Amino acid sequence: MYKMMQEMPRTAQVSLSNGMPMKADPSVGVHQVSVSHRRSLLYILAESNGPQAEATCRRVQQIIEQYFSGSKLSVTSSLNNAIRAAHYELLDENRKSLPGHRVSARVCCGVLKGSDFYLGQAGSGLAYVLSKRGLRRMANQLKPEGESVDVLGREGELEVALYHHAAEEGDAILIASPQLHAYLSVEEIVSLMSGDREEAARKLHEVIPHHGHFATLLIYPSSGDLAGEGMLPVDSATIEDDVEPSEDGEDKLEKWRTLALVVLIGLSRRLRILRPIVERLQHLLIKGLSAAGGSVRELVPRVSENEPLGIGEPDIFAPPQRFPSLSGKHPSFRRSRRVPISVLASTVGLAVLVAFGIHLLTRPPEPPPDDSFVQMLRQAQENQERASAPSSRLAARQYLQNAEELVDRALQMKKGDLQALELKQEIASQLAVVNVAVPLTDLRPLVDFAGQEKGAESPSTAVVVGGNLYVLDKVNDKVTRHVLDANGALAPKTPQSVLWRRGEQWANMTLGKLADLVWVPAGGGRQSDAVLLFDEKRNLLEQSSGRGASPLVVRDADKWGSFDGAAGFNGSLYVLDRRGNQVWRYDPTQNGFDSERRPMLEVADLREAVDIAVDGSIYLLMSDGHIARFAGGLQVPFNQEDIDKPLQGPTVIFTGAATKSVYVGDPGNQRIVVFSKDGRFQRQFVSEHLDNVRGIFVDEEKHLLYAVSGKKVYLATLPAETAVKKTSATPTAKQ
Repeated sequence: MYKMMQEMPRTAQVSLSNGMPMKADPSVGVHQVSVSHRRSLLYILAESNGPQAEATCRRVQQIIEQYFSGSKLSVTSSLNNAIRAAHYELLDENRKSLPGHRVSARVCCGVLKGSDFYLGQAGSGLAYVLSKRGLRRMANQLKPEGESVDVLGREGELEVALYHHAAEEGDAILIASPQLHAYLSVEEIVSLMSGDREEAARKLHEVIPHHGHFATLLIYPSSGDLAGEGMLPVDSATIEDDVEPSEDGEDKLEKWRTLALVVLIGLSRRLRILRPIVERLQHLLIKGLSAAGGSVRELVPRVSENEPLGIGEPDIFAPPQRFPSLSGKHPSFRRSRRVPISVLASTVGLAVLVAFGIHLLTRPPEPPPDDSFVQMLRQAQENQERASAPSSRLAARQYLQNAEELVDRALQMKKGDLQALELKQEIASQLAVVNVAVPLTDLRPLVDFAGQEKGAESPSTAVVVGGNLYVLDKVNDKVTRHVLDANGALAPKTPQSVLWRRGEQWANMTLGKLADLVWVPAGGGRQSDAVLLFDEKRNLLEQSSGRGASPLVVRDADKWGSFDGAAGFNGSLYVLDRRGNQVWRYDPTQNGFDSERRPMLEVADLREAVDIAVDGSIYLLMSDGHIARFAGGLQVPFNQEDIDKPLQGPTVIFTGAATKSVYVGDPGNQRIVVFSKDGRFQRQFVSEHLDNVRGIFVDEEKHLLYAVSGKKVYLATLPAETAVKKTSATPTAKQ
């Protein structure tokens, strides 16, 4: 893992994927735009936890940049409309896609216009401004501890938060992935933003874990003439719009809306008797304007500086009650003069026709009749019944997913309908059986690192050897040992002990930053299982029942392109070298692994590899969810056949010679997926506690599963194996 910083005018960018730098990060975009004929910069940080994350980020980037660049409205309105455009584009695509292929995203967009910085946020995100008044947060963290929340493309009301900051000389602005909050304290964020850019990149390199995606933008605005009161949400402070809408850029429909509204305003001021009708028409027009994404204040000019517009609803960007209702009295209201009947009739008729036409174009669709609801439930039940007949798991799953989607659509018509809710629960239970989703109901915390030392999400790897649990804590740079009882739980009255810590002296070496903890089973001359510890200097230490703790020799470690993980098999050590595009094998010697390294792969692309496991074959887990299996140096199929949904941001893979299956940690779907060794899906263990799983150790003989997730090491009893039969994967539908 190493750092990469890409310079742009007044901007520093750091993007890491699984600890490796990204030359082209699809989640980050910096675009030159023109605002009020003035060169400005548009910053976009779009991230996704769902399937096709990179393609989704590129799509969001493209939509936002396109809509913002083409907008003739104010900065805040353009930001709001561009983010909403991306949301509706994804939402439309999702409604045409199967549930497992639906995408979502979160976004933070910033616009630097002179010394003014505007921010729009949808979903979880982090943005800070550092000024003479100290550090202030702009974007809100929607969930604690850096959890990521996607909202673009999901059903429901979209909330776009808007902020403004008037920058001064020496200010710095940071936009980052939400997990930054979990790895840096407030003091460290201040140090990051106020220090040298290269130093900032080095700091991020040290604290960000070696898996997953992370991106940050550091922006250094120049001083300007405008003075601000700091950073305020738009709904609590008026941001003056200095961009007038261009007539050439307006849609014809919006022109007619605007014209009709101005006519109605004039009529309402002249004729009291028409006021109730006119106010109703105005209300319909305002709804049309809101649906189009514009605001009344931007689309309708003032008739007179001294006469407020008579509008029943305030502008969504204006303070409440900015525009009083027509029904209220106003000093400028005078007795109307007589108007010729023919002029009055033609004017009223024109206004009514225009307003009615616009209402037809912009009104929401009429709710479907009740028989549509019944029809959807009937179709859902038919799909549910068909799911019991197919000979393949894939067909059964497709029928049930179709049924689930039909019920969801029915519930949109009648929210809370008991019949629909009961059917939805039945389908969900059947899908769980088809997908062999086994809840880990007895998953229980074994070791809790919360509050033990400074640093979040401390544990990263767990290994069980010789009745002891060894846990690597990369944040605090230590390895702890915990004594286990015969049932695999913690032995009573045996406190944890620190086995290794950064900075300790061992023979003629000093331990550097801890990198990986490796389990090496006995074999090939090694008499017992051992735990090995690598630091980032590629020093190696061993803990075994036969030799205790001691340093070992690894020949030619300095010749690896990079050290990105290791695994053990039959006494030998296998080292993952992403930069060298190779896996090296070392056979054991008396003083460690002082043997010639042997390349194990003939042709491979390891740039996306995040973890390695070995059982004779070599298994490489890729960041995109792909698993590459190699036997005899050649890649052999591992197709993940029959899995219900693709792996989403997988972090760890585990298997061994004494293990029948391959286990993969999939935090994006809160599960551990179990495959046969030739790549067929077998089952999955699901739990809300697996949303940050980073380490797995399985003892199939004792039916024990250890999982590292968040700040805890969990223990569970391995569920009994569930038979996977293609012909009887689904229970009979309830009649």
